[in-house]
Amino acid sequence: MSSILLLPIAIYTSFVFGINNSGLSTGSLLASGFSYKKGIALTGIGFAAGALLEGWKMGGTIESLTGSGSTVMTALVITLIITAIIFSIFSFLGLPISLVNVLVGSYVGASLAIGLSLNYTYMNMLLLSWVALPFLAAIATIGAYKLTVRLLSNVSPVGMGMFHLVSIPIIVFYTAYSLGANNIGLLYHLSLQGEEQYIHLLLLTLLPVASFFGVMKSGKTSAFVSEGVVGHSPLTIFSSLLVGAILVWIFTQAAIPVALSQVLIGGLIGVNLYRKPRTYNKNALLKLIESWVGVTIVSFIAALGLGFLL
Repeated sequence: MSSILLLPIAIYTSFVFGINNSGLSTGSLLASGFSYKKGIALTGIGFAAGALLEGWKMGGTIESLTGSGSTVMTALVITLIITAIIFSIFSFLGLPISLVNVLVGSYVGASLAIGLSLNYTYMNMLLLSWVALPFLAAIATIGAYKLTVRLLSNVSPVGMGMFHLVSIPIIVFYTAYSLGANNIGLLYHLSLQGEEQYIHLLLLTLLPVASFFGVMKSGKTSAFVSEGVVGHSPLTIFSSLLVGAILVWIFTQAAIPVALSQVLIGGLIGVNLYRKPRTYNKNALLKLIESWVGVTIVSFIAALGLGFLL
């Protein structure tokens, strides 16, 4: 069955993904004192570049979730519908969530409903990576922060200002690039069904474009990240973004989908535990942690129910 049936839903999902997840990088740029327009440009271009240049590396990820190594159109349609609805709701609320958690939760629920067997070995590996990555990011970010502070200890205030002026935009772009390669690449391969080359070209072109337009509407999530999560300085932002982008990029090479939000927040919490003073917005952090678990469960149940109905 042709992927043309999935194309409109996939494009809309990529659009709301841009609205929701771009705040992770754009918000970090805002917190460092840069303009919102610059954040939009860097994040949008990074999303598109990552999806176009390395999104292909996420091929086979969704198929690996099922024991048969195959997909069924019904499961894909249900997955995209549930994902689009959940992302629309959380984007309206201005709360960043994980595309990976929602896509995987929805696909597993839909697959069970229509009788597909699941690859529990691969699922356990995914779950383990989701649990371990925030802790790994916390440790690595503390190390990156300590190293950066040591390297810049003898730099003049003018030199420090130049370092932030150059490094933060580059790191924000690289973060968006890694996220685009991993998450939009995952969405791209999930939406492929059939061998029509023009469908491949449409998806490869329109998904990054849709996410770019979504980035332009990311004001709420950008504000939530820049103002409402953790009290952070340019050095903590630099360290957490650098570690987060590298980890997401490494996992992309292995075709393992990961959530940048969990990696970044793990890194920011870790580095803020290390440095003084410690400043946290506990309510915002609890909202994020609850959303990571909640959207996975809700997407699974919603897809399971819709699958039984269909």
